[in-house]
Amino acid sequence: MGGGSASSDESIPQSTRDVEAEMKRLKIELRQTMNMYSSACKEALTSRKKAHELNQWKMEEARRFEEARSSEEAALAVAKMEKAKCRAALEAAEKAQRMAGLEGERRKQAEMKARRESQEKDRAISALIGEGGYGPVYKGTLDHTPVAIKVLRPDAAQGKKQFNQEVEVLSCIRHPHMVLLLGALSGIWLLGV
Repeated sequence: MGGGSASSDESIPQSTRDVEAEMKRLKIELRQTMNMYSSACKEALTSRKKAHELNQWKMEEARRFEEARSSEEAALAVAKMEKAKCRAALEAAEKAQRMAGLEGERRKQAEMKARRESQEKDRAISALIGEGGYGPVYKGTLDHTPVAIKVLRPDAAQGKKQFNQEVEVLSCIRHPHMVLLLGALSGIWLLGV
């Protein structure tokens, strides 16, 4: 048995050596795993720090974008308001121009009317022969014949009745020293000389 026991003594150191080698290998593997874990932790911290920085950068960019968008909206609103003011000013200018044109046309028509009335008044004054008991007497023409036109004034001292009587008498009398009565109108008529 002695031979068997000697081989088992030798086998113990071999198995101890194997265990020690296995322990050494496991320690190295553990050290490598610990190093890898430490590296992974450092990388995780670095990644977390970078993610935090990226998130802050993203938030800053979002804030800047929002400021730019707000500024653009404000500028567009101001531009829209200025455009509306410009349009209103143009419309007001066009309206003022139209009103000035209408006022000029009215003034021109009023001047023309005043000129016509003045010319008619001048013609009437130049055609005035004199003043009779019933009102003014004008000269005129009727079918190329010179005539005298008596106008009965409503407030005449002698009344309408006497005027009508004179018209009746003159329409019946024919004498070389008397005027010839060509016609008479009753009522108010515009004198067109």
